[in-house]
Amino acid sequence: MVRAFLMMAGLTLGMSSAGVQAGGCSGASVNFTHQVSTLLNQDRLTADLYAQRQAESLVELNRQLNQVSQQVAAVKQKLPQSVQLQTQAWRSWPVYDKERTRVRYWRGQVRYQLMGPLGVDMARALQQLQQMLTVEHLQPHLSPARRTQVSGELEARLLQQARARLQQIRQHLGYDQARFVSISLDWHHSLPGPRPLHMLRRSGAKALPAPAIESGREQVRVSGRFNGCLEQRVKK
Repeated sequence: MVRAFLMMAGLTLGMSSAGVQAGGCSGASVNFTHQVSTLLNQDRLTADLYAQRQAESLVELNRQLNQVSQQVAAVKQKLPQSVQLQTQAWRSWPVYDKERTRVRYWRGQVRYQLMGPLGVDMARALQQLQQMLTVEHLQPHLSPARRTQVSGELEARLLQQARARLQQIRQHLGYDQARFVSISLDWHHSLPGPRPLHMLRRSGAKALPAPAIESGREQVRVSGRFNGCLEQRVKK
């Protein structure tokens, strides 16, 4: 009967035959795992954008990239505080002929990352930046603050349920006391990969509408490994 209960509950039980076990348990040790999780709506967005130009000379290329940078800076000044725009990289390189003996032209790229809460402000910022930049990736995700808050709530729920489970085991096996000897917790969250967008905007093209932003749901999970001690079997 006891063995069937343990198998159904996914438990392992160790009995002491020579006094006190490791962890100070003089009765029976019980080990089990438990987890809790929840699905949350993603509340933030990260967008990767870039501008690429080419010119016959490095001087002309830098002039074009500087022009883009100034246009982006003008947009950045008008962004609300909740939306951040950062320069990620600025690079240029020569493109050679087939014999690699002569530079045909120069190509360069400047990359940006836009971050903020999902909503009207981010959509408006993307629409403005598309006048001079290409949107490469969109990544909706859960904000770190929200994830930390929910992880803490899940941890409290996990410990509460684990304590209740240990007491249930104690009652079923006929012991007077139950306590945890060790607890090991792990935190997990699932995050889908960034969504590539093929929306190359050529210089001089008409303004593109803001890309459709489809937020999803993100799983936050806390799991634990529990080692408990059951002592003082009730005499019948």
